[in-house]
Amino acid sequence: MNLDGPLVLATQNDGKIAELRGLLAGFDVEIRGLKDYGPIPPVKEDGETFEDNAVKKAQFTARVLGLPALADDSG
Repeated sequence: MNLDGPLVLATQNDGKIAELRGLLAGFDVEIRGLKDYGPIPPVKEDGETFEDNAVKKAQFTARVLGLPALADDSG
């Protein structure tokens, strides 16, 4: 995997960021979290499912930062 820039994990949870970095160790990808950027407005998590909320967070983050983003919502 090779991206032109970082892959943003749409979370401020350092543990989740460390976990993803560990899973992708050995790949040419830089993982960043929301704390690596200025204040970003929170996303209203009003989806019907955890998946809905994760998609909403990832799309919002990608749109705001102009970078590829991933998110999860574990409730």
